[in-house]
Amino acid sequence: KGRYIIILDSDDIFKKDILEKLYFALKKEKDAKFSYCDYEEVALNKKNKVVSLKRNIFYSIAGGIMYKKEVLKEFNGYDGKLIFPEYDLLIKVSRKYKGVYIQEPLYVYKRRKSSITGDKNIVELGRKQLFSKYGVIRGLRGY
Repeated sequence: KGRYIIILDSDDIFKKDILEKLYFALKKEKDAKFSYCDYEEVALNKKNKVVSLKRNIFYSIAGGIMYKKEVLKEFNGYDGKLIFPEYDLLIKVSRKYKGVYIQEPLYVYKRRKSSITGDKNIVELGRKQLFSKYGVIRGLRGY
C-alpha cells in the first residue's frame, strides 16, 4: 500500500535508520526513482567488510535499495524465470532512471554457503542469463 518498496532477505538485517535515510534521499532528489547505500558483508569465519557501491551499483546484492512503487509497477516487478530477478530489475531501472547513493553501510548482508549465491555454478548460470539479456554488465557481482 505504500509508495516506496525495499527488499530485505530473511537472513539479512537493516540498520536502525536505513528506511529514514533512503526515504529522505529520495524526497530530496525529486527526479530520482530509487536510493541505495553501502552494506556490511558478514561471512562465516571471515572478517566483516564494508562494500562500497560508490563506483558501481552492480556490486550490490540488489538488497537495501528503496524503489518508488511506481517504478516497480512500470517494470512489472521481478521476472521469476531468472535466477537473479533482483538484478534484472535493478538493470532495467538504473538504465532508465536516476538513483541516489548514500555512502554509508545501512544494512548487513549475511553470506551463507547454503544460499543460492554459495553455489558457484548457479551464480555463473544466473550471470549468463543476465548477460544474454543485456550484454556484459561491468562489475556485476560474481560472489
